[in-house]
Amino acid sequence: MQRVRRRCSARIERRWVALCASHIVWIWSRATIGFASSHANGRRRVRRTSLGLDHKALLEENAVLQAQVAALEVELQRKHDLNNKLQYESQFLTGMLARLDAKEIEAGAKLDAVGREFVEKEVLQEEPAKRQQETLKHSIADLDAAAREYDRLTALERQLLQQHATLTAECEAMELQHKAELQARKVDEYNRKRTMDQVTLTAHRPCSSS
Repeated sequence: MQRVRRRCSARIERRWVALCASHIVWIWSRATIGFASSHANGRRRVRRTSLGLDHKALLEENAVLQAQVAALEVELQRKHDLNNKLQYESQFLTGMLARLDAKEIEAGAKLDAVGREFVEKEVLQEEPAKRQQETLKHSIADLDAAAREYDRLTALERQLLQQHATLTAECEAMELQHKAELQARKVDEYNRKRTMDQVTLTAHRPCSSS
């Protein structure tokens, strides 16, 4: 009975971990949608600014920036693929843990039934008693094996959740870095345009005076 109580506590802990995992997946999906939107807007702003400058150096710099953006998109897609794989493995483990819970409950019910039979019957014949003892031993062995498998899968699920949290943090950091780079590029191109306009204006002044 003590083993059954411990397994019930373990099931409660596993359901709490699964709830936390669902919350993490929801946060990750929201962050991914926001990053994709800001990323697309940043690329459109960079193209419009570069096309208006008509300067070879700025066009080359814009091409480099677009190549960097493409590399970031590839890296983000890789993170998405790995995250989907982790979600699939987490769902698979959740289903397996549910089946182990059902087996554990069934084994516990068999163990309780056998225990009641021993209490209710005061005198048992030798051969039936041996068979019942063997049945009880097998039930206990099955329950212990299920408990060990449950503990192993629970540890594996925790490891996958930790990997998922690490990937989420990396993607958030990448998003912040990408936003900062786009903003810096935008400011730099704006300053270059102003410098070019001033140079052009200065170059045309002597012609106007003459």
